[in-house]
Amino acid sequence: MGLLAFASNTMANNDIYFTADCVDIMQGKKAAIRVFYDAEEDAIFKGFQMEFILPEGFKQAPGARLGAELSANNPELNLRTSERNDGNERPTNVYLGFQVDRTRFPVGEGIELFTFYVQCEEGVELGDYSFTTTCLTLSDMKTGTDYKCEQKTMTLRVVEYQPRRISEDDTDLPEASMEYEDIIVNRTIKADTWSTLTLPFDLDGDKVVEIFGDDVQIAEFVDYDKNEMGQYVVNFKSIEAESGLESNYPYIIKTKNAMTEFCARDVIVNADEDDACIYFDNGKPWYYSNYEWYASMNGTLRYGITVPVNGFFLRNNKFYVSGGNSVLQGLRAYFIIKEFDYLGTGSSNISFMVDGEQTAIEDISVNGNEIVSGDVFSVDGTFRGRAEEVVNSLPRGIYIVNNKKLLVK
Repeated sequence: MGLLAFASNTMANNDIYFTADCVDIMQGKKAAIRVFYDAEEDAIFKGFQMEFILPEGFKQAPGARLGAELSANNPELNLRTSERNDGNERPTNVYLGFQVDRTRFPVGEGIELFTFYVQCEEGVELGDYSFTTTCLTLSDMKTGTDYKCEQKTMTLRVVEYQPRRISEDDTDLPEASMEYEDIIVNRTIKADTWSTLTLPFDLDGDKVVEIFGDDVQIAEFVDYDKNEMGQYVVNFKSIEAESGLESNYPYIIKTKNAMTEFCARDVIVNADEDDACIYFDNGKPWYYSNYEWYASMNGTLRYGITVPVNGFFLRNNKFYVSGGNSVLQGLRAYFIIKEFDYLGTGSSNISFMVDGEQTAIEDISVNGNEIVSGDVFSVDGTFRGRAEEVVNSLPRGIYIVNNKKLLVK
């Protein structure tokens, strides 16, 4: 953490700092530099400004923004940026600041003051480059005093470009992209088997075909009904691969080849778990409505989402119903039909139809073990494989998964 110390003792309990003394930046890419503060007492300022000098081969990139809490307390507050030129072709000084009548800084620790972005040019060599803040000033509304921080030097470390990885086992939502980037996605998909898929970025039709093949089958949840035997029928409609895939939108997908990872090139990550769902009211999908909904398909963009009681999900061409503790991996989806009560009645099965045709999905099975992923061990400590791969083929007995007993009958 790079601390910026105020010269005035009256500001001793209101510290401003960078998150690191060294920031990695890839050749030809942008890096975010965040400035935070800790405040033990309420502070009201009328303005803030910061100036810094960038080394040759770097420039300020668009997108500077104030921290979320500061913006919430001051909805009319805007961060202004500009560049000053010293007479050379390359601008050397960058200015960030705001000026208002009253700016209230929330009390607390680790509150984001603002974030700004630095762009590294393509031809910059690998190595460390100094980055200097020449002035950081806060103007106190209470006393009318300007508090200045001492000069601070940071390091911009230029590293080789490496695609970012997003995994089905990540427990945090993927960070939003600052620009188009290549993403390596770790997502296990079995061949010739329907799987759910939710991605945090758009894929156009060409990318879908490049990644999954021109024979990929994709469908979206459109509704459910009941047949004459009282069986629930979950209905899907095929979509053309050339139509592409939307971010934060759950689909089902079937590929000819098994996959464990794929690379999505030139995409923008925009993960929003709250929006990764399709709800249905009167047979039509809706998103932001106060009307009653009766069915949904819910995307999981990170590992650890718990499927509600009587919610169900796909695995190995079988529907499993949750008892309330089933945890899914990321980049998947589960289903909810409000009137469906398998645990209460145990009598209703579910069939799965795409374009009105029955699929090979088998009848529903209770996920009584409440385990859908993790390493499986026998009671003597022998490793038996990953639960999602072997749970349906284990011999009868007791096993240990995620420090819980698994009884296979």
